[in-house]
Amino acid sequence: MYNIYLLIFKRAYDSVLGDTLLKCMEEFKIPTKLINMCKACVQKTRSVVRIEGTLSYFSENKTGLKKDDPLSPILFNLALQKVIQSIKMVPSGIKIGKEQLNVLAYADDIALMGKK
Repeated sequence: MYNIYLLIFKRAYDSVLGDTLLKCMEEFKIPTKLINMCKACVQKTRSVVRIEGTLSYFSENKTGLKKDDPLSPILFNLALQKVIQSIKMVPSGIKIGKEQLNVLAYADDIALMGKK
């Protein structure tokens, strides 16, 4: 018999802070050039809304990753990988109480699976 636990992140991409993400990238030894390119995509971005041809004022996006950006799932996973690594790891997953669980993660979907 197996137990499966699904973790749901509310506003997952909004929860990733740019500085934290860049620090994770450095810790994973991602090349500086790639880090700088990602920095340009996640820091100091602005949004504008067009309604019937009229543009609103620009507003600065202060936190999080852009929802429709193709890089967002990858960058979110990178930050999440740091969290998963910080959990007490055992050879085939993580241990919560007496239960040993395997972790599957993609974007903001995480499943913890273990034998009962």
